[in-house]
Amino acid sequence: MISPSSSNRGKQWLTNFAPLDRPYAKLLLDSLVVCGPQQMRPFFRQKLAGLQEDRALDFPAVLLIPRKLNEFETKPHTGSFSERKLKTAYVDFDPGALLPVTPGSEAFLGSVVRDLAGVKPAHQDIWLHPASSLQLLRDSQCRSIVLLSDYAGSGKQIINYARALARNPTIRSWRSGRLIKIHAVAFAASEIAVHNVSRDKYVDSFSFEMLAPSFSSSGWSEMERQIIDRLCKEYALPNRKNQAYGFMGSRGVFATDSTVPNNLPVILRQTGGGWLPFFDERVMPSDLLDKIVGYSPRARRDIILAESGQPRLLESMNLVDRSREQVSLLMILGLASRRGRSLASIAGALRLSAEEAHSLVAFLQSSALLDDRNRATPLGLQELAMAKRKPRKSVAMLEPSFDAYYPESLR
Repeated sequence: MISPSSSNRGKQWLTNFAPLDRPYAKLLLDSLVVCGPQQMRPFFRQKLAGLQEDRALDFPAVLLIPRKLNEFETKPHTGSFSERKLKTAYVDFDPGALLPVTPGSEAFLGSVVRDLAGVKPAHQDIWLHPASSLQLLRDSQCRSIVLLSDYAGSGKQIINYARALARNPTIRSWRSGRLIKIHAVAFAASEIAVHNVSRDKYVDSFSFEMLAPSFSSSGWSEMERQIIDRLCKEYALPNRKNQAYGFMGSRGVFATDSTVPNNLPVILRQTGGGWLPFFDERVMPSDLLDKIVGYSPRARRDIILAESGQPRLLESMNLVDRSREQVSLLMILGLASRRGRSLASIAGALRLSAEEAHSLVAFLQSSALLDDRNRATPLGLQELAMAKRKPRKSVAMLEPSFDAYYPESLR
């Protein structure tokens, strides 16, 4: 596996830029995180198995894959025009309906669902098939709806889908009686998506494996961020300037083997006008699949700690042999030394999974090193100060001698 800039396509893409701009274009390209089934499949299997074993949600649960509502074939509707403006699940469309073309990420998620729920709807005690009718959900006394997504860029697709479900009169009645809840599970989510989905009243819980990196969590210096911002605007084709920073200005740097999100800067995916593209619009080129899928850059400790006002901590880390967990704990304390940090921002900055970040933060909080707002406590700052000290070198001021030693007193 190689970095994106080392691929033939990456080298060609860099020629679009002036020589002085290429190092920063290369930094943007090599900050991409590209995940494939080898990372995502174990997460979904373990996550869903964990939900089942821990009884973290009520069962039976139906597994659904959120899609854009306009991709569904709408059923004939007899209601008024005002009733037809917003699509309603099981009324205007069937959530388990097949798409007319083979989808990308939906195909992967479909295989995950198939392993758990089988190949066709049936009355089950645990996982119900996406194509289960509303009557089958009623007969099975379905208690949870689980929405699966490989990547939530803005969270809009999950939210719209959850709302379409909640508009159904039957499901709305079940929700008001607290008989059913809607849960969302994503492999990766942007900070915007975490904010939007977690606050939406129709999604009862949202869990994800990793915070999808963006410009703000890529570990760049302030100068690097400003220059890359300029490149995105300056090199966007004239008719694509409004997409310079991606959908809703989200400045994402995450993709999967089947999904090239529209929240990536447009210079990574634009075509035409003599521009040599890296991605072909929103399609992952076949010549990149076996080269960069699974690539993830390392966290840049020097930039993170310098911007957190902890440059001496990096020097100490280089002098003392510490485990990966110890380094991560100290990095979290360094990040939290000036202000509180969200769990998502900690995970994104340090390239940790959401579960790893939660475990480490929980340990620091239980040790009274972080408060409940993830700010370093006085004890945490004291621990940080001790960690920044250079190891003491002790020299025994003794003269070597081969003479026998005999004690002359008892004291």
